[in-house]
Amino acid sequence: MEEVKIEEGFTYKIPYPFCSGSWPLVGNECPKDSWYPGTIVEDHLEGHGRNTVYDEMGFMVITVVSITKIPGWPTRCFYTRHWIDPDGKEFGKKSQLRVNAIGYVTRLLKGHRYVQMVGSVAVEKGGV
Repeated sequence: MEEVKIEEGFTYKIPYPFCSGSWPLVGNECPKDSWYPGTIVEDHLEGHGRNTVYDEMGFMVITVVSITKIPGWPTRCFYTRHWIDPDGKEFGKKSQLRVNAIGYVTRLLKGHRYVQMVGSVAVEKGGV
């Protein structure tokens, strides 16, 4: 995968795995089917290792607000993050400002860090 150049004011839309599941609404009543970002680890039936699996691909959306270099410290990237589920619905705290070292954000822009499986097809990190 080619290196991503991080620039202020840019928005990056990164393919990301999603799993579907039921979540209780209030007081464990009326489970609601929904998407959540990430994968599930499943054991092999034969007991020889584990698979990381997901149901569908959606997107993680990163907007870079500022890149700051403080002398004596790693360069910091201020950004916001939200998600787009496989059905196209956006969710997440778009107004929550996050900060991490530029190296972490660079890795984040490369996509999900684990090899995933959909059915019996292996998919390398970051996309289909």
